[in-house]
This record gives sequence, structure tokens and C-alpha cells, in this order.
Amino acid sequence: MNPPNPTSRLKPRVRQAVTSSRSWLMKDLLRRWPQGAALLSEQGNPESEVAVTAPDGRSYALRAIHPCDIERMKRAFARLSPTTVYRRFHGHVKELSDDSYRFLTNVDGRHHLALVALEQGEIVAVARYYQPEHSDVAEAAIVVTDDLQRRGLGGLVLAALVERATKNGIAGFEAFIQADNLPMRRMVERSGYQLHQRCADGVLHVWFRFAERHEKSQRPPEVIHLAGLTSLPLLCHGFCTRRGGSSPPPFDTFNCNAKPPGEDPNVRRNLETLLTDLNRHGTAVHAAVLLDQVHGAEFVDLDREPPPERINLLYRRADACLTSRKGLLLGVFTADCVPILMADRTGRFVAAAHSGWRGTAKNIAGTLIHALTTRGVDPAELHIGIGPAIAGACYEVGGDCLEAFATSPHLVPTTNGKALLELSAVITEQCLAAGVPASQLSVYSGCSHCDREQFFSYRRDGSPVGCQLSFAVLR
Repeated sequence: MNPPNPTSRLKPRVRQAVTSSRSWLMKDLLRRWPQGAALLSEQGNPESEVAVTAPDGRSYALRAIHPCDIERMKRAFARLSPTTVYRRFHGHVKELSDDSYRFLTNVDGRHHLALVALEQGEIVAVARYYQPEHSDVAEAAIVVTDDLQRRGLGGLVLAALVERATKNGIAGFEAFIQADNLPMRRMVERSGYQLHQRCADGVLHVWFRFAERHEKSQRPPEVIHLAGLTSLPLLCHGFCTRRGGSSPPPFDTFNCNAKPPGEDPNVRRNLETLLTDLNRHGTAVHAAVLLDQVHGAEFVDLDREPPPERINLLYRRADACLTSRKGLLLGVFTADCVPILMADRTGRFVAAAHSGWRGTAKNIAGTLIHALTTRGVDPAELHIGIGPAIAGACYEVGGDCLEAFATSPHLVPTTNGKALLELSAVITEQCLAAGVPASQLSVYSGCSHCDREQFFSYRRDGSPVGCQLSFAVLR
């Protein structure tokens, strides 16, 4: 598919309209619809609002924009960060002129249309398209206030805009996106359309036709492997990232957090995709045990339980488990807490643990190592992987947590009476104290809070939040 306008420069046309009342776009609109602004201004009320719900459960009112929205638009613009303004208008725009606001709120509803999402009467998102003359493709642009970005609202208003455009006889959209605007790029990529794109001067030109949809692919997750565990031939392990799968925003896309069990079909599908992928690549997985974590130090010895015959999303209320059974996948969920995977060199046992600050304070890693020792495993034979978690520089604690680690050398006081805590370092120290050689400890060096593209983070995103899955299974 060729670009809608192959000779055009990669410069958004709507941006030109709001920065200059004499732009060709403004003139084109007035020529094609000379009485439109006056007619709209005579209408007393905007169209009826439609209640919509975003994927995170938050509710909004959706309707077409109206001239009475000028003051709301001004307040919404004032709440945008400089980065969001730059990404929307492709330039450093400090404020918009009155002519610009009149242009943005006076639309004909066919060639130029804008939808607004409102929360408590205030505009929090705008989705707009403009259709150039002699083209069946319209240019689209979306902006969401900073506090509601990455919560699925952008995708929601895009879908509504596509529906309106289709009814108006428009065949597709084109958009100009700053190349570093990764959230917007990901939103468009998840739209389900066959995308065409080219990039120049730091701007990505994307276009697609509504008729060219493709089925949402169910990709296996992108998985991180730690060298100390990869060296064990009888162990298959992985620390899943959020990439892959099919969960919608804000849990995009390989989310494994579901309570009660099985309630979210996307989570079930994500887990089944992982198991299918493991079996396809030679690791026979007969069942999976996934824990209902309670932020404690309790563990389950699965060898003392009947063998599970199916996937159990929430098998036991505990934060750790161990087994000697081959083909039984052990999984723990994290979104800043520390995932720990263990296996002995000979492949007799495997264990997994979720260690938040409470579990770490109770030394859940040491408890699990001791349990393996009672089963005949020498700590010197253990290999342990400490996976992706929040780094100390981002993990400020106080209250009970500060008291629990008051004597730890991995607690760094801050100026506000709190402190920064490096949980992974504390757990490493506990494993060493239990007799595990330092050469057999592998620790992931990144930070779940900082790396938004790879990891969910409770500290960063708040509740509700998605979760990564970390797993281990004996071959």
C-alpha cells in the first residue's frame, strides 16, 4: 500500500492548523464548509454522552467535541506535560491561540471530527481526524493527559474514532508519530490493523486501511535466562517479561496476574501459550503449579501432594514451593518483588520463591534452602537465580519495613526519615550464609521500576497491576 500522499513531507498537517490560523488546512476547511462554524456555534448543547469503560476499569463519558468545550480544552492543555505537548504538536508549543481553540472545537463531523473523553466533566483525552480533499484516508491524532496514559484510554478513543470514520465513508487513517513516542507506537501496533510505515527526521509516518485487519497473534513471552541456571542441562527456567501474549492495556501484553483463578481469559491464554511453547521446544510440561502468594515465608513441598493433573492458577496459599517431579512447572508472580529460582546440579530438585520485603525479612530463601537440605541436597550443589525486581535506588521504605532491616548494610538512609533498600542484595547475602557458593548465584542487574518496556511495576503503576511470571521445571 502506497502512502496516502507520497509527495507530502513528513509533517503533520493538523499541527500546522493549530499553530497558524492562515494555514492551508484552515483555508481548506473554510472553503469546503464555510458555514460550519456558525452552524455549530448556534447549537445549544453537545451530543449525548456515551459511558465507556477502559481496560483498567475506569469509566469515562465519550462524545463529539463542541464549541462549548473551548474552556475545557484550555484546562486540558494546561495539564499536559511539555513532553506530551511536543509529541502531540511536533514542536515546543507553550500555548494555543484563540483561533486555534476555535479551529479545534468547531468541526463539521464528517471531514473533520474530534471525540473527547471526559472524567468528572473535564476533558482527559481527544481523538481527532481530518480528511484532506480527494483522499479516502484521514489524518488522525490522539492525546491523553499524562496521569491517564498507558491505561488503555488511548486505544479506547482510537477505536471509537475508527467507528465514526467508517460511518463517514473514510477508508483508513494515517498518523505522524515522534519516533521516540513508544507508548503511542505500541498503541497503534496493537490496534489490529495491517500497518505500513516509513520514518524520516525522527518522525514515523504510519498508515493503515480499516479493511486490512489481521488476527491478533498470540506470541510466546520474551524470556530472560540467567547464566548460572542455563548451565544446568536438566533444568528449564525463565523470567518472563511483559512482552508477548495478548492482554490488553494497561496489562499489555504478557500479564499473568489473575485473581480469582481463571477469571481473566487473557491470562489463561498467556499461560497456555507459554506451556505450548515449552513443549514445542522440547521441555515436556505436564502441569503447572502457580502460587497464591501471601507475602510470607510459607512453602509447599509438592512431593507430599497428589500430582496435579491440570494447570492450577492458584494451587496453594504460599510464597514458595519445591518438587522433584519432572515436567511439573513451578511459577511465581512478581511486579517489583524478587523472584527466586533454585535447582541442584544433578537435577534432583527444583524450587521457586516469591520474596517481598516481608518474605525477605523472614528469610524465605534460607528457609527454602534448609528444606532442600533436609531432602538430601547439599547447599554447595545449589544454583540460584535472583530475577528482575525493583532496584534499591527506586525502593524507598519506612515504617515496619525500615524497622525490619534496621541493621542491614543494604539499607541506605534518605533525608526524609526513610531509606532505600536493596532486596536482591539482602537475599544474596542470605543465600551465601546458607552455604551456597557465590559462583553459583546469578542476579539480574536491571530494575522493574525503571524498565517500563519489559516489566510491570506496582510502585510505578499502582493498583491494579500486571505481573511477570518466573518459572522453573525439571526435564
